[in-house]
Amino acid sequence: MKRKKSNAIKRFVKCMDLPEFAAGLDECIEIWGGNTVQVEGAKGIHTYERDVVKIYMKKHLLVLRGADFDLAHFGDGGLRVTGTIQLIEWEAK
Repeated sequence: MKRKKSNAIKRFVKCMDLPEFAAGLDECIEIWGGNTVQVEGAKGIHTYERDVVKIYMKKHLLVLRGADFDLAHFGDGGLRVTGTIQLIEWEAK
């Protein structure tokens, strides 16, 4: 049964024209309002500046662009970034 669920997720990702890594079940990214991003499955911080934060994920970098970023929490593969979020994108490592 779990296999069918995994296949359904992969089909959904393909239909939505998302990159394959978006189906990763070990990573989760939540956006709370326009000022907080909660990330589970982070592997570390690549770049941490007031206007850009780049986070190592399993296969790519999660890039947050905006202003006044603050690392509110980081530990056990999870982190929370607050600030004014203008753009979220994926970048190759």
